[in-house]
Amino acid sequence: MYVVVVAVALVLVIVRMIVIIFVIVLLPILVICLGIIIVNGLAIVLYVFVVVVVVVVVEVCVGGVIVVAVVVAVVVVVVLSLSLLLSLLLCVCYCRCCCCC
Repeated sequence: MYVVVVAVALVLVIVRMIVIIFVIVLLPILVICLGIIIVNGLAIVLYVFVVVVVVVVVEVCVGGVIVVAVVVAVVVVVVLSLSLLLSLLLCVCYCRCCCCC
C-alpha cells in the first residue's frame, strides 16, 4: 500500500513538472508565433486563458495553489514583455521597409 501511495505521488510530481515546463517554455513560443501572425493582444488573451485553464485545473487537482499564482504571474509578465518587444521590432522593420520603398 505504501509503495502505491509513493508511486502515485511521484507520478503527480512528474506530471506537475511537465505542465510547468510546457507552460513556461513551449506556450510562450507558440504565443509569440501567433502574435506575429495575428494581433498581439489577441494572442496574449489566448495565452492567459490557456495558462489559467491548464495550470489552474492541473495544479488544483495535484495541489499547490501558490505555485500556480507564481507561475502564471511570471509567465504573463514575460509574454507581455516579449510581445511588446516583438511589436516594436516589427514596427521598426516595417517602417524601414516602407521608407526604403
